[in-house]
Amino acid sequence: MLILTQGIYSLYALPNGYFLLSSTPDNEGKTFLGKWQGCTPIGPAPDGQTAPACVPVLPPVCTPGAVAACISANNGDPNCDGVSNSLRDTLYCQQNCRIP
Repeated sequence: MLILTQGIYSLYALPNGYFLLSSTPDNEGKTFLGKWQGCTPIGPAPDGQTAPACVPVLPPVCTPGAVAACISANNGDPNCDGVSNSLRDTLYCQQNCRIP
C-alpha cells in the first residue's frame, strides 16, 4: 500500500510490518532504495497529507517467537483496532498464524 510520494521517492507499507522505499529509475534503471521492518509513523506527512497511523500486521508463522513479535507490532496493536495490548491482539496473532 502506497503511504506517501514526495518528489522522486515513494514509501510503501508491506505485510508483516515491513516498509519499502523506492525512487524513479536512476541512470542504471534501478528503483529500489531499501526495505525495513518495525517503523511506525510518528507525525503528519509533508504537504498537509496525513500518514497512516497503523498498518495491520499479517499474522506470522506459528512459532512462539513469531507470535510474540506479531503481538508487539504497531506498539501492541497488530490488528489496528485502536486498542493496544488487548486480548483481541493476542487472539488475532494466535488464531491467524500460518502453520509452516
